[in-house]
Amino acid sequence: MNDDHRLARDLAERAGQRLLGLRAQDGDPDMVRKAGDRLSHEFLTAALARERPGDVVLSEEGADNPARRSARRVWIVDPLDGTREFGEPGRTDWAVHVALWERDPGNLLLAPSFPGGPSPRTPLGERRPPRAPPEISGPAPSPCPPRAGSCPRWNRRPGPMTARRRPGCASR
Repeated sequence: MNDDHRLARDLAERAGQRLLGLRAQDGDPDMVRKAGDRLSHEFLTAALARERPGDVVLSEEGADNPARRSARRVWIVDPLDGTREFGEPGRTDWAVHVALWERDPGNLLLAPSFPGGPSPRTPLGERRPPRAPPEISGPAPSPCPPRAGSCPRWNRRPGPMTARRRPGCASR
């Protein structure tokens, strides 16, 4: 494990501990969410500026820094992934993510995270139940090219194009 990986892991854990402390104070869920986003963002950006002053930070909660486009190293942070869940008592499906991108070929993205609870896995469908695919009956129609005017199904306005069909288009 190199120094960058250790730093990312340490910062994610320290930000997560701060968030747990904030959450333990209770309070209005909306205020807890907003304060959590701000607390973690400010901590991570200040720590990275101090520990890696030559690097650029891209945070979900901060303004985009155009310098990231030409930077050699960019720290990508999500100070509080699962903000809504963080504000709900008893929820553990939130995390802090800290990653490093380097322009040099062969370098991998480091993405340690601090899970909000005992399991870093979010139950799929807890927020939104998965939708079943629609029933399909009969043969699938041949696809229409996704360009306006190339198939009647894609036309949005009446005109001479509505009468034309491309070969193979199943829309009628």
